[in-house]
Amino acid sequence: MKINSPLKRLILFAGIAFALSGLAFYVVSALLSLEKSEQKYAAFITDITTKVTSAQTSYESYRSEGSVNIEKEILSPVNSVKSILQTIYYGKAKDLGFDVSTTEETRTFLKLTIVELEKIAESVNTKTANFNKGITTLNNFSNHVAESHQQYRAATVSLAWVTVVLIFLIGALFSILDYLKIKQLINSASSEHHDLQQEANRVKKLTSFIEAISTGNYSIDLTSGDQDELNGTLITMRDRLKKNAEEDQHRNWTSAGLAQGSEILRINNAQELYDSVIKFVVKYTGSNQGGLFVLTDEEQDKQLELVSCYAYERKKFLSSRVDIGQGMIGQCFLEKQKIHLVEIPTDYVNITSGLGAANPTSLLLVPLKTNDVVYGVLELASFKTYKDFEIEWVEQLAESIASTVASVRASENMRVLLEQTQQQAEEMKSQEEEMRQNMEELSATQEEMSRKEREYINRINDLEGLHKAVS
Repeated sequence: MKINSPLKRLILFAGIAFALSGLAFYVVSALLSLEKSEQKYAAFITDITTKVTSAQTSYESYRSEGSVNIEKEILSPVNSVKSILQTIYYGKAKDLGFDVSTTEETRTFLKLTIVELEKIAESVNTKTANFNKGITTLNNFSNHVAESHQQYRAATVSLAWVTVVLIFLIGALFSILDYLKIKQLINSASSEHHDLQQEANRVKKLTSFIEAISTGNYSIDLTSGDQDELNGTLITMRDRLKKNAEEDQHRNWTSAGLAQGSEILRINNAQELYDSVIKFVVKYTGSNQGGLFVLTDEEQDKQLELVSCYAYERKKFLSSRVDIGQGMIGQCFLEKQKIHLVEIPTDYVNITSGLGAANPTSLLLVPLKTNDVVYGVLELASFKTYKDFEIEWVEQLAESIASTVASVRASENMRVLLEQTQQQAEEMKSQEEEMRQNMEELSATQEEMSRKEREYINRINDLEGLHKAVS
C-alpha cells in the first residue's frame, strides 16, 4: 500500500473513518432500536398473557357456578388476543409498535396459538375449554420470538466488535505508516493513535455495558469518561429497563400472593381458616407479627374479637376484644380506611394493640371490607417499612378475606338455625309421644270404668230379682 501525498492519506483516512463511524452509528442505533422494540414486545406479551390469565380465572369462577359475565370477562379478552395475533400473522406487527419476523416457523407458532384460542372461545359455554393448552402455545410463541430477538442481538453485538477491531486496526495501520514514512510527524501520529485507542476502549466499554443490560444486569454502571449524549441515553435506557423489571417482579409477587391466598380462603373450618390466613399474610409480607380481629355476633354489645394471632414463627393463643372506636383498631373499623404508621409511640402496644410487648417500627391496619361493609380489621406489625405494592396487595386480600368471613358467618348462622330447628322437632316428637301414651292410658281407664259400671248394673239387677223372688 503506497500513499505519497499527505492529502491523499488524509482523504483516505477520512473516508475510512467516516465509513467506520457510520457502521458504529448503525450498530448503536440497531441496539437502541432493538431495546425499544423488545420493551414494547415485553409489554405486549405481558398484556396478552394477563388477558388470557384473567379470562382463565373468570372461566374457573364460571365453572364453579360463580357470577361471571362470559362475554365481557372471558370471550372478549380471548378474542382480543386472537385478533392481535392475527394482525402479527398477516405481517402487520409494526402497527403494534414492534417488529416480529414472520418466518414460516413463527407463523406456525402463531397459527397454533390462534387455533387454541378459537377452541377456547368455542368451548367456554360448554365448560370444556382448555386454557392451559392455550397458554402453553402462547408461551411457545413468546419464547420463539424471544430467541429470534436474542439471535439478532448476538449478530448486532458481533458487528459492534468487528467495528471496534476495524477501528483499532485501521488506526494502528495508519499510525505505523505515518511513523515509517514521515519521521517528523511521529509525535502527531502517536497522539492520534492514542486517541483512536481511547475511542476503541470507549466503544468496548459501551458494548460491554449494553451486553450486561441485555442479560438483565441493571446494577452495572457506565464509567467511560465524559458523560456525552450517548452515555446519557444508555443510562436512561438502563434505568427504564430496571424500573420495568421491578414492576414486573411486583406484579408477579402480587399475583402469586393472591392466588395462594385464594387457596387458603377455601378452608371451611372457621378457626382453621383464621389461623391459616394470619400465618400466611405475616410470612408473605415479611412481617414480624400480625392479628386478625373479627366483629362479634352479639346484637347488644358488638366488639372486635382477636380470633387469631401469629408472631415470631409461632402462634400465640391470646384472647382479646376491642371496643368499636377504641384505639387504632377501632378507628380503622369506623373509618373503613387503612392506617399505615411508621412513627409509633413506645406505649402504643400497651394501650391499643393486642399483639404483645414488642414495639414495632411500622404498623399497618387494613379493614376487612366488602361492598362497603366492614367485618373486621387485619393488623400487621414489622421492623421494616411496608412498600406501596405490598399495602395494595394486603388491601386486595383483605377484601377477599371479608367476603370469606361473611360467607363463613352466614354458614355458621344457618348451621345454628338448623340445629335449633332439629332440636325443636325432637322436642315436638317427644311431646307427641307423651300425649299418645296419655291418650292410651285414658282410653284404658275409660274401658275399665265401663266394665265396672256394667258389673254394678248386673249385680243391682240380680239383687232386685232376688228381692222380688223373696217377696
